[in-house]
Amino acid sequence: MTFAITTNPLTSAREPRGISPRPPFGTFVGEPKGLASQAGFFLFVLVNAVVFIRPTELIPALQNWPVYSALLFLTLVVSLGPVLRQLSWRSLVENPITACVIGFLAAAILSNLGHLRLHQAAGTGIEDSRLLIFYLLLVALVNTPGRLRTFLCCLAAFACVQIVLALLQQYHVVDLAALRPIEEQQDALAHGEVITRYRICGTGIFHDPNDLGVLAATAIAICLYLLGEAVSRRGRSRWIGAPICLAALGLFGRALLLTQSRGAFIAMLAGIATFSVARIGWIKSVLVAIFVLPLIHFAFTGRQANINVHRTTAQLRLGLWSKSLAQFFHSPLLGIGQGRLASVIGQVAHNSFLHGFTETGFFGGTFFLAAFVLALWGMVARTPDARELFGLRACVLAMVAAWVAGMLSLSRSYVPPTFLILGLAAAYLNLAARDPDRPRVRLSVRLALGMAGLSVVYLCGIYVFVHRFHGG
Repeated sequence: MTFAITTNPLTSAREPRGISPRPPFGTFVGEPKGLASQAGFFLFVLVNAVVFIRPTELIPALQNWPVYSALLFLTLVVSLGPVLRQLSWRSLVENPITACVIGFLAAAILSNLGHLRLHQAAGTGIEDSRLLIFYLLLVALVNTPGRLRTFLCCLAAFACVQIVLALLQQYHVVDLAALRPIEEQQDALAHGEVITRYRICGTGIFHDPNDLGVLAATAIAICLYLLGEAVSRRGRSRWIGAPICLAALGLFGRALLLTQSRGAFIAMLAGIATFSVARIGWIKSVLVAIFVLPLIHFAFTGRQANINVHRTTAQLRLGLWSKSLAQFFHSPLLGIGQGRLASVIGQVAHNSFLHGFTETGFFGGTFFLAAFVLALWGMVARTPDARELFGLRACVLAMVAAWVAGMLSLSRSYVPPTFLILGLAAAYLNLAARDPDRPRVRLSVRLALGMAGLSVVYLCGIYVFVHRFHGG
């Protein structure tokens, strides 16, 4: 598989190490200009506060208010110019992640149109248009290293609020219906007693232990980055910032433990390992792992650390993967239609990438898979020369790795946080593209063929895996 990676053709003279003051067309859209840009960024932060904290579920008086849609529309109006510039052909060539996002959401709409389900297609179009606007706003507005740092701090704060509320519910400090934990019955003991286990949940799209756990795993990557930034500073910032980051790490770790989610545990390991390698390199990371892994194993015992494909939970998910593959082969080009898999097989696929292939077909699934592959590849390809981007690269790369690991056991193909992760990767790559010496992945026929080949490899791999380990 080959990638079309070229250096920046529009910069002539070599400039000092760091960030070039004039990026080429399409690589750095929406440069901050005046009050409108600042207002747009502020409004977009509020949009994310609504996504993560879900005030409409916590405050009964707001239940019938379209807070998210209203804020999203208002932010779009304020930032319409930078958003529209991302849709030009030259910008899409320079930003293949954006092209893949558009392709996936278009394929989701066509998956219902192709089967003449017009009503479902209309509903899909409305939902997917909001996801696209959310993604485009992020890439347009998070367009400086300072804004990216600020936005990451806000995301960590929103995750803290979500998790603190879940912990308060767990310890009976508050009692909110939107936060009540999931009850699961463990195997009966020898004398017949059944033990009920409570797994904490958040609100809204995080009202599932697995989702809340993956959120905590992703937020841990942000805290590691902020901790490193705080330690590297001198004076009061170090003594205030470092303890706050350590406390947040403990909070997220405790929440992840109480979710009892194996997928979230794997996501945490993927995020920490990726952050460590990106920040300090392979050799030092191996040395750190020698001391850290025993501590993690000691802290996360029981259900989470017991990862076995032959256990009941794993076998149930492999069964869903098998049924999803059967549905994909039944309608490989257009898919069975967005939102239909649960009604056809009884549950979602519990694998976001397979879910995308099954519901939107080969082309839609390829766009979705390619978006994350390009996000990871673009950041792995080369370490930035600018110091201010070095830590940000490790943080965003770890967030993408943690989220991808979580999506391998969850179906979260059409939720805002998934497109937030893609948007963060695209925003970082736009910033890194301002370095004239940094290669960049561009949209091309060779890239498209490579992504199609990767999709075939993925589908064959999951087919072999299911038939090798699924017992039923």
